[in-house]
Amino acid sequence: MDYKQFLVDLDFIKLKVFFNEKKNKILKTEILENDSKNLKETKNYISELIKEYFYGYIDKLDLSILNFDNMTDFQKDLLIKLTEIPRGKVTTYKNLGKKIGKDRAYRAVGTSLAKNPFPIIIPCHRVIRSDLNVGNYSNGYDLKVKILQFEGVIFEKKHFVSKKSIL
Repeated sequence: MDYKQFLVDLDFIKLKVFFNEKKNKILKTEILENDSKNLKETKNYISELIKEYFYGYIDKLDLSILNFDNMTDFQKDLLIKLTEIPRGKVTTYKNLGKKIGKDRAYRAVGTSLAKNPFPIIIPCHRVIRSDLNVGNYSNGYDLKVKILQFEGVIFEKKHFVSKKSIL
């Protein structure tokens, strides 16, 4: 086995992290159910780094610790651009496509984000639909809303973001 698995326990979610120590790369992260207690957290610098990032103690992670090897250039560009969206702000699928020079690629943006191998670390939850609805999220609307509220995003209605939070 070329990687270690460990758990990062955040306020209302847990992340399972797959980390290749030889390459010093995070291979992927998975969101687990909050009641998942079968994994024991390994205390190490990656775990602490993710916590510091999620709680806003650091603004950006060093992306060199992420493994982008099996991604297309479009996916890499998209995920890297996503890291520029600050806590408490969101953008739309359409605007994110424009920012990487693909003005009409909002469906491709959504499809790529659905395959984000680094949820939370690469904040795909900060991308919403043009009608200000939070849109799809692999772990459901409610979790996406909780994460965005935790980060300071303002909501007008249950699943609709306020224009004040748009980047």
